[in-house]
Amino acid sequence: ISPLLFVVSSSATVLIITQINRLLETFGILGILSPFFTVLIRIIPLALIWMLFIFIYLFLPNVKVHWSSGILGGIIAGTAFAILQWAYIYFQIGVTYYNAVYGSFAALPLFVIWLQLSWYIVLFGVELSYAHQNEEYFEFRPDIRKVSHSFRRILSLMIMHLVVKNFSKSNPPLNGRQISSRLEIPLKLAQDLLDDLTAASLLTAIPTEEYRQSAYQPARPIDTISILNVIEALESRGGFSTPVAHNESFRSLSHALTEFSEAIKSSPENRLLKDI
Repeated sequence: ISPLLFVVSSSATVLIITQINRLLETFGILGILSPFFTVLIRIIPLALIWMLFIFIYLFLPNVKVHWSSGILGGIIAGTAFAILQWAYIYFQIGVTYYNAVYGSFAALPLFVIWLQLSWYIVLFGVELSYAHQNEEYFEFRPDIRKVSHSFRRILSLMIMHLVVKNFSKSNPPLNGRQISSRLEIPLKLAQDLLDDLTAASLLTAIPTEEYRQSAYQPARPIDTISILNVIEALESRGGFSTPVAHNESFRSLSHALTEFSEAIKSSPENRLLKDI
């Protein structure tokens, strides 16, 4: 559909400019406004290219694209395409002017280069629109990769506490962006932790209409979700099928960890999240 849209855009540009010139010739009084129309004629081709790219980025993807992201990508990519188009025409005319014979041979390579660069520009605009719409997912990535296990555990408990309290008040489920905003956690980190909690069967993800956003609610009765319950669920997710030697050291350390868990379970600080 994109080549068809480019042809329609080019045809519309020629049609509009022709009609404006005809009006200027028919109505002499419009001669006063000729400087304005001169500027308008120069802007129309660029504006139509912008509209074409904005349309492509807003309506052709199979996901919902924000208007601001589509417009930003469309204007930048459209401007780059207009510059490339001008350069292509300039070189094509120049080659033909200097040598009519070899100029005809250069037409095909120049066209192929122009076509290749045009698609690079189209795809660059797509990347730009995507990056603008999902900029929150790219924030603090180097810092997120360095987050310690202990800090992730605290943040996971904070998320579980928020979801449990929200559920106990019979409020609508919160999505990842809302949780990130309320707890002031980077969206990428919050989404990673939500995925971990969902994989640990602590949360249930509910699909929403918003792109890449699910709402979350507890996956088990909130009367059973304690601090230790969350920690154990996170640490025990995954498999135990890897063959290892169950020697004396393995059994002793496993027993020690079990005793630790029992001690924490009986601690008064091991409260239910809904009571905190």
